[in-house]
Amino acid sequence: GTNNVGQLTACGKQSTIKYTIILKDQNNNPLTDYWINFYANGNWLPQNVVYNHDTAIANVPANTTFNFYIGKNLGCISSNIYSANIGPFTANVDAGVLKVTVPSFTPNNVTISGIALKCNNQPVDSGVAEFKLGNGQLYTAPIQNGNYSFVLNRCTDVSPLDINITLTDVTNYQSNATPISIQVTNANVNVGTKQACGVANYINYTALFNDQNGNPLTSFYVTIGGNYYYPVQGINEIKAVLKSNQNFAMYVFNYSTCTSNYEQVYKNNIGPFASNVNAGIITTSASSITYPITISGTVVDCNNSNVQNGSVSILLDGYYYTPTVTNGSFSQNIVRCGNTNSTATITVFDNTLHLQNATPITATVGTANVALGNLQACGLSVTAFLNYNLDGVTYNSDSSNLFIQNNILYFWGNSRNPSGYFSANFDGTTTGTYPLSMSLYIGNNNYYVAGSPANTTVTVTEFGAAGQYVAGTFTGSVKDSSVLPSVSKPISGLFRLKRY
Repeated sequence: GTNNVGQLTACGKQSTIKYTIILKDQNNNPLTDYWINFYANGNWLPQNVVYNHDTAIANVPANTTFNFYIGKNLGCISSNIYSANIGPFTANVDAGVLKVTVPSFTPNNVTISGIALKCNNQPVDSGVAEFKLGNGQLYTAPIQNGNYSFVLNRCTDVSPLDINITLTDVTNYQSNATPISIQVTNANVNVGTKQACGVANYINYTALFNDQNGNPLTSFYVTIGGNYYYPVQGINEIKAVLKSNQNFAMYVFNYSTCTSNYEQVYKNNIGPFASNVNAGIITTSASSITYPITISGTVVDCNNSNVQNGSVSILLDGYYYTPTVTNGSFSQNIVRCGNTNSTATITVFDNTLHLQNATPITATVGTANVALGNLQACGLSVTAFLNYNLDGVTYNSDSSNLFIQNNILYFWGNSRNPSGYFSANFDGTTTGTYPLSMSLYIGNNNYYVAGSPANTTVTVTEFGAAGQYVAGTFTGSVKDSSVLPSVSKPISGLFRLKRY
């Protein structure tokens, strides 16, 4: 890696840490059928958690204090069983083993049933009974030929529960104007005969979606009021049932082969509607025309010999590409969405000698393949780098950072090809050898951690002041905690990073 590439994403990883915890019950058995939640600054954090048996690994913001909750399915009820305040954290955290007390309840199923009638007092042919519980939970059950029945999982030792029931005739889009209120204890409830009548609360919304060239969209979805709608199979039509007399924000997301992601191609506010709507054809900004190209070349050293341990960074149309370098050669397939010329900026690295091209390499890219020929990784020393080898695979960080907080030195690096995120810290503020704590995320699934006490050491050979460089090497082993039992893997590396 280099300063130039590293500065592109240095702000992203610093704001997030990995929080790892192992959960047991009061009998020291692995906790099962559970979940964890984090609450901070008035919001629940997104569920970015990996569960592996009794081990949970979460991505959470650094430097933040959280309300930490553990919930569990107890058979007849799902409930939080543990809460605590944790944080703030400045680096990855291994919280170890936490024992929690799992309460015991006796299951008791309660059946709620009744009969729903239309406005003409005939049985509702097809409809939905909606049960809104006093604790905020919402359940539904079908109405068929007027009859509905819903089984609520209750516990014999919990308090009475208030429930509001709304009956909807989906054929005529009629619902009861006033919710039906009942209270449930531990016995079945017969609601009796009630009308699904008084409020016309739903309408049918239909629309067709095309790209800017007039071609029907083929791989897309639509959100209306936060609800997701997918096209009718084989055509570009969306059918949605919406609440009447309400406004909605509608977004269209189309799959782009250029970025391999769904991208927003349309936004509009729709409604309010008092009756069914056929919106006809809606034209989006999506384009169905793409231009596949290949950018290729060979990385050579100062003697024009092929670089064996090299890397390449290509910036084109706002996206970075890091093709694999094999015996100096690289080839990157790119799908462009436009036919106008763009300028690609290419940086090549010799990761063994820590050299890169001194003069920026640029190339004009249109709709044809680009052969760059030999590109010299020579002329400019790479002053900042973080490279490591894990179990025989070399990772050259594209972005990296290093800082000191409370006399602990933290450094991390992120590589794109192959994909890996490295984070480490040690207690030292001068040259010397120290135990090194670290964690690594490789690819999408593998999570590695150093043993405790750390069985990996770092030898610091250069320790500059703020704004200068810290350099050294590290060696040892880490454990793959993605599999049980964990497996040790050898790791070694070297770094030279500016101290911030």
